[in-house]
Amino acid sequence: MRRLRDSWFATLQSHVDFLSKTVLEIGCGDGRRSAEIASVCRKLVAIESNEERLLQAKKTHGENSMDFRHGSAENLAFPDDSFDIVIYTLSFHHVREEYMDKAISEAVRVTKSDGLIIFFEPAFEGTMFAAELAFDAGDGDEREKKALAYATMLRSPLLRETMEITNQSAFMFDSAEDFTEQMQPHKGTKEMMAIFFSQHGYLLRAQSRLHVFRPQK
Repeated sequence: MRRLRDSWFATLQSHVDFLSKTVLEIGCGDGRRSAEIASVCRKLVAIESNEERLLQAKKTHGENSMDFRHGSAENLAFPDDSFDIVIYTLSFHHVREEYMDKAISEAVRVTKSDGLIIFFEPAFEGTMFAAELAFDAGDGDEREKKALAYATMLRSPLLRETMEITNQSAFMFDSAEDFTEQMQPHKGTKEMMAIFFSQHGYLLRAQSRLHVFRPQK
């Protein structure tokens, strides 16, 4: 799999200034997006609850200007008003429903009054999403989780939305076998996958949204 286009951060930077900012990334995963953020901000602290992925992030990207730590969205181990920007990178919809409001409250607590809280979230459109549904691949059917995350952030009295930005990423797969190796499908035959990918030229697109909020303290 090759990422032909994943311009989420360039898109975000055209609207949000990260220079000289202290940033907290929640749900850093393997650290690939952390490296993009750290390349322009003054300091990045990135937390991840999955120990295996956190180890991968540290191993791949080292420390440098990135401070990788184990942590969870609903219990941030930082003082009040610690960061200029708090950003969830494709992670807020993975927070359990009963902890979502607490996670927002924690994000607001550690963000400066004039700071920003950003949610980078997957959308419901795109051929990558269609493939995940058709073959129960990747994160599978997350429609309910995505909708809940979207509704929770919009109804929160602790957040005031300033903008919502759409973004698109593109991924090229070499074959149906490449898709199987990368995305770990749980249903569908090789023949079905081959037909699906030949119809799309092995190029899948993923839609996402960037929600930018001001904390309401």
